[in-house]
Amino acid sequence: MEPLVQFIGRLHPMLVHAPIGILIGLVSLEILYKFHKQTLDHSVRFILILLATASSIASIATGLIFRDDEGYSSLTADLHQWFGIGLGVVLIISCIAAGKRKLVGYAITLCLSAGLITAAGHFGASLTHGADFLTEPFASKKTTSAPTPTPTSPTTSNSPETATHASTDTNSTPPATISQFELTVAPILENHCISCHGPTKVKGNLRLDSPEAMLAGGEHGPAILTAAPLDSPILTRLLLPLDDEDHMPPDSRQQPTDAEIQAIRAWLAAGGSFTAPPPAQNPQATPAAAPTSSSATPASSTPTPTPKPAAIAPRPKRPEPASHPEASAIAALRAALIHIAPIAQNSTLYEVDVAAIAPTMDDAAIDKLLIPILTNISDLNLARTKIGQPTIALTARMPHLRKLDLSGTPIDDAAIAAIANHKSLESLTITRTSISDPAPLLTLPALTNLYCWNTKLSEDSLSTLRARPGLTLNSGSRPAPAALETEPPPVLARVGDAAAPGPSAAQSLKPINTMCPVSGKPIDASKLVVYQGRVVGLCCEHCAEAFLADPAKYADKLPKP
Repeated sequence: MEPLVQFIGRLHPMLVHAPIGILIGLVSLEILYKFHKQTLDHSVRFILILLATASSIASIATGLIFRDDEGYSSLTADLHQWFGIGLGVVLIISCIAAGKRKLVGYAITLCLSAGLITAAGHFGASLTHGADFLTEPFASKKTTSAPTPTPTSPTTSNSPETATHASTDTNSTPPATISQFELTVAPILENHCISCHGPTKVKGNLRLDSPEAMLAGGEHGPAILTAAPLDSPILTRLLLPLDDEDHMPPDSRQQPTDAEIQAIRAWLAAGGSFTAPPPAQNPQATPAAAPTSSSATPASSTPTPTPKPAAIAPRPKRPEPASHPEASAIAALRAALIHIAPIAQNSTLYEVDVAAIAPTMDDAAIDKLLIPILTNISDLNLARTKIGQPTIALTARMPHLRKLDLSGTPIDDAAIAAIANHKSLESLTITRTSISDPAPLLTLPALTNLYCWNTKLSEDSLSTLRARPGLTLNSGSRPAPAALETEPPPVLARVGDAAAPGPSAAQSLKPINTMCPVSGKPIDASKLVVYQGRVVGLCCEHCAEAFLADPAKYADKLPKP
């Protein structure tokens, strides 16, 4: 049902032009007939205003669905919406007036409709094309005049050498150092995220167009976790399998490249700072002092090159099989509705995804279809299948296996042990399984990403996995931060009418009683008060307050000194 609702909402950009065209035609006819001192046929007038009203209502309904689906959240979107709704209301009134031949009311509402549809259209265009879309042609014609040379400026010439030196301002302030975030991460967010999480469209109440917005977060919390940057949703959602509903960007949109994902990971691994310079940029390196006229001439000066940040080291090229799988093996997989395709152009490594028929796949079916292509499998998705230890043992025989998704399968600790020591497996998903033993997972030397929420792994097991260097753990939770300091249990005491406690009592804090004098219940060793130099135990804070309010009332219930 949801795809149908989304389809209806996406009719809005098409339907929204209908009332505009009809109203332009109707207003033009009314003016034309008025100019020729004639009267427009009433049936034509009523049909046109009725069509404008109906198409306006359809545009409003689809627009509300479209806005909710696409996440437009801005003042411009609000204005577009309310001007559109106002237009619909006025057109309904105009339609009623025309039907009752109330021509004065019809004329007033028709003019009002023209104004409302102009405003609604303007704000709609601002949403899709930008706020300055209408006035941009005029702004682009503005030119800046050439700077006027000052009397102290050197004489210029048309020679290339003179022009080169004249354009170099050696006395200007050097530009501020660009941060690692601005250099590597901001462009990636601009290309892949801002269209849905920016100033115009704000899905999930999350904006990624500024550091403040990223830290503030949206419906599911902040995008950046300053205490554990590598657990930040901005990275963990990127690393989810493409068919996971929480994966971002959605699979219908262009995905970031491996290099872009590694750039975000490197930034977070460095602390996720929005102001820190790139790692390769030497903060001690400052531009050389500008030479003065007495020490050097512009022609003899050599500008100090600005250090460039080191590029992210590419992954070493993976070995690949010498040939592609047999055509008959690929045809058998596709006939079974299993997706198979090369991971890259001209690659002999393949991705295999059984999602379309996952509930029907068991060990026997997997064995029959995958054995002919074992050496060519790189990415394998077996989520929601009915596999067990035989299939896991089969994956252990895949020498080039890099990604494996076992989420929602009935595998257990005995089954996952069959893949221990796999040398090439980099990404493993075991969510929604009964795995509880971390030992086999720690034996995977190439493992860098582990998705393991909704498993039976204990917090101690998760802590063990988190401690492994180079492993990014996505467990759906983070360990509680260690306490910076602890305080001893409070001791309640009253100062004033009671005598000061003696040294021995104050030091030992051993209560003289075992039963609470107020309630008669056993005492709580952390609820103590000092009365007449003796430590009295009580069962709760309420009894402590009652005792301190009137200790003489309960003194008879205490042991005699």
